[in-house]
Amino acid sequence: MTTLYFIITKDKNHLSILNDGGGASELLFYTLARNLSKNYKVIIYNLEKEELTLDNIEYKYFDCNNLDFIKNIQNSVFIIQRHFDIAIDLHRVNSNNKFILWSHDYLEYRFANLCGNYSQDYINYYYSKNSITIVAVSNFHKDNVMSKFPNTSIYVIYNALFPELYVKHSLTNIDLNTNHIIFASSWSKGLHNIINIACEYYKVNPSFKLLMLKPSYDTRNEDFSNVPFINVLGNIKNKAEYCKLLQSCLCVLTTSYQETFGCVFAEALHLGVPVIGDNSIRAGFQEIIPNKYLCNFRDTQEVIKKINILKELRQNHNNEHNNEHNNEHNNEHNNEDKVNITLDSKFYSHQIIENWKKLV
Repeated sequence: MTTLYFIITKDKNHLSILNDGGGASELLFYTLARNLSKNYKVIIYNLEKEELTLDNIEYKYFDCNNLDFIKNIQNSVFIIQRHFDIAIDLHRVNSNNKFILWSHDYLEYRFANLCGNYSQDYINYYYSKNSITIVAVSNFHKDNVMSKFPNTSIYVIYNALFPELYVKHSLTNIDLNTNHIIFASSWSKGLHNIINIACEYYKVNPSFKLLMLKPSYDTRNEDFSNVPFINVLGNIKNKAEYCKLLQSCLCVLTTSYQETFGCVFAEALHLGVPVIGDNSIRAGFQEIIPNKYLCNFRDTQEVIKKINILKELRQNHNNEHNNEHNNEHNNEHNNEDKVNITLDSKFYSHQIIENWKKLV
C-alpha cells in the first residue's frame, strides 16, 4: 500500500480542526488526509509535539531543523502544504519519493514567507529539474502560479466540498430573512467595496442588515457599533449553526480579492444560497459562481439590481414552499426551485478525491 506523508506547519488534527473555525485551507488539508486514509496509509507531520494515532492516521512532530526522518523512506508520496522551500529541503535529503506542493495562496509580488531562503528563480529551476508537482486550486490560480514558476508542472485540483460537514436544513426549519446579506471572509479582502455597496443599499432598504463573519486567524478589528446596518458576528465555529445562518439569508457577497478558490462561496451554493460575485477583478470564485450572478462591485447600482432580483425570486420561492402545505395537489409545481441554486458536481469531495488519487 502506498504511504502518503502530509506535511503542514500548523498544529491540530483532523478531529480538532473541525471545531477551530480557522482557515479553509487547513480544514481541507486535514479532511482530505482523513478521506485518503481509506485508500492509503497516511502519516501527518505537523507542529503538534504529542504524537498519536487517530482513525488510522499517524501524527508525528515536524521538526523543520531535523529532516533525518525522510532518509529511510522510499517510494512514497509527500504532500506539502503551501511552503515551497519545504519540498526542496525534503527532496535534498532523499529524492526517492514523489513530492507534491499543494498551494492555496495567491502569489503576489512578495511571497517570501513561502519560499524560505530560496529565490523565486531557484524554486522554478529546482521544481522543474526534479519534477516536483504543484497543485493549484483553480485555473485562475494555475495562471497565477505559472506567472511565478513558468517551468514547473502545475496540476489543477479544485478545493473539495465535503457534504458531511455542511448539512442542508429543511426550509421548514429556516426563517428566511431576505433583508439579511452575508459577508463571510477575511476583512482584509476588499471590505471597502462591500461597505460601499451596503451603504447605498441601506438608503433604499432601511430594513437591510449586513451580517459580517470572519475566520479565527483574522485579527483585524473595526468599530461598526454606530453603523445601523452592520451586524458583526465574527467567527462561527459550529458548522450546523453556520449552515443554518447562511440558509436564512438572502445571499452571500464575495470578496473583491484575487481568491484562488473561495470555499465559503462553494459552501453557500451547496446549501442553496445565492452568491453574488465581483467580476471587476479576476478570481477563482468566478469558476464556481454562475455568470448571471457576477457583476462589478465598483458599480454599486449594478450590485443592488442583482440583490433586488434575488430578493423577488427568493420571496416567491419561499411563498410557494409555504403554500405547498396548504395545497397537496400542486406539490410537483411548488417543489420547483425557481432560484435553482446548486453547486456543480465537479466541486464535491467524491470527484476531488478521485482527482487526488489519479495524481498520486
